[in-house]
Amino acid sequence: MQEKKLVAIGYEIIQDERGEFPVMKAISELVGHMLPSIAGRYLSFFEGGRGVALANLPGIPPATAAIVGAGNVGTTAARAFTALGVQTHLFDISVPNLRRAEAAARAVITHMAERLTLERACTYTDVLITAAYVHGDRPPTLITEDMVRSMKPRTVLMDIAIDQGGCVETSRPTTNVDPVFEKFGVTHYCVPNIASAVPRTCSYAFNSNLKPYLEKVAALGVAEAAARDAGLRRGVYFLGGACTHERICDLFNLTYTPVETALPGP
Repeated sequence: MQEKKLVAIGYEIIQDERGEFPVMKAISELVGHMLPSIAGRYLSFFEGGRGVALANLPGIPPATAAIVGAGNVGTTAARAFTALGVQTHLFDISVPNLRRAEAAARAVITHMAERLTLERACTYTDVLITAAYVHGDRPPTLITEDMVRSMKPRTVLMDIAIDQGGCVETSRPTTNVDPVFEKFGVTHYCVPNIASAVPRTCSYAFNSNLKPYLEKVAALGVAEAAARDAGLRRGVYFLGGACTHERICDLFNLTYTPVETALPGP
C-alpha cells in the first residue's frame, strides 16, 4: 500500500469531536442487541448449555450476565439483557462510561473493572461478555485462563473483542458456520464480525453512517476532505505513500508521518 501510494482510510477509526466512532457506532449497537439471543441459544440444554433461560419469572432467581466494557456494544447489551429481566453486571475502568450506561439501562449493576471484581464475576455469572475496545490497538487480556477455569460448567463466554485480538486468554476466532468451542467446560463464542449474520440490517446501519464521509470525499477529494474534517483525518492510515497511523508504523516497522504533514499544502 505504501509503495503504490494508495490512500487508506479505516472506517473503524474515524473519530468525531466527541470521541465517538460514528461509522462503527450503529454496528456496535446492532451487535449489542444480538447478544442476548445468541447467549440464550448456547445456554440451552440441547446446545450443551446450563439449561438456563434469560427471563424473569416469579419466584425464580434470574440468570446473571457479566459484561466487561461499557462502550457502545457493552451498554447496548446491558440494556438488552436487563430488558429481559437478567441480573446484569457491567464493568469498566471509566466512571463516566459507567454513569452513561446506568442512565441507558437503569437496572444494570456497575463495577470498576479491577482484577478482583472480574475474578469474582467469573465464578457467579451464567454469561460472560468481553467487549473492551482500545482505539487502534489490541485490547488487553482481561480474563485469564485461571478465571475461565473458575467459571460454572456449561456457562457461555462471548469474546466480542476477538475482532481486535480478544480479551480472553483462552479465546480464538471462530466462524458463523462453527461458532463455538468448549474449553474447561465453558462454551466459548468468538465470532468476529457478528453483525455479518444479519447483512441486510447491517448494511443499512453501516451505510447510513458512512455516507456523509463518502460524500465529502467524492465532492472534495480525499486530501481536501481530510483537511476540513478532523474526524475523517483521524481515520487516515496511508496518504501519498506516507503511513499516518502510529500503531501501524510500530507493527510493520514503517516511518510515521503525521497526517497533517502528509496533506498537500494550499
